[in-house]
Amino acid sequence: MARATPPMQETLRIHSETQRLFGITDDMRAFPWSAALREAERQGFNCTATGAPVQNLALEGRQLLLIDFGRCGPEPLSLLQAYGSPGAPIPAQWISGRLWFPKGRKLCGNPYANEIWEWHVQLEVQQGRVESMRTVDMRRSPLIPHGRKADRSWCLRPPPPPALPPVAIEVITRKPRADSR
Repeated sequence: MARATPPMQETLRIHSETQRLFGITDDMRAFPWSAALREAERQGFNCTATGAPVQNLALEGRQLLLIDFGRCGPEPLSLLQAYGSPGAPIPAQWISGRLWFPKGRKLCGNPYANEIWEWHVQLEVQQGRVESMRTVDMRRSPLIPHGRKADRSWCLRPPPPPALPPVAIEVITRKPRADSR
């Protein structure tokens, strides 16, 4: 059975909301949204932004939302929030996430519909570019009590400043190897 994919107009609407809420200007739109979406759909949940320039993850210290498509039934929408320091060519990243199962949609009998999940990812950097993102942990978010319906506006709204630092992400850097033949 072929995988269902979200309608493109939904994706474009999320992009528009992201730009409005986080003040992403024209010169910030260099991030290859379409390429990242195609790559995410092709490779699955753990490879959202393969090939994205690392400096675009910081975006002058703003929060950037990346769109990812998971593998659970009719692909749930997930939003990856990247926290970075401006100016660093390979910034140390703090990354957290919210996985949103769309309201009112049955996901193959998924009992977790309408809940918010968190995941922790490991970011691999090679020659100044994101090589891969790997999920290392995933759990139900303690911010949304079990059974309370999650809505789209909660996911798109910028989170309040955390009392403690967000989840620490290990940034792996690989130096180009000398040509060994």
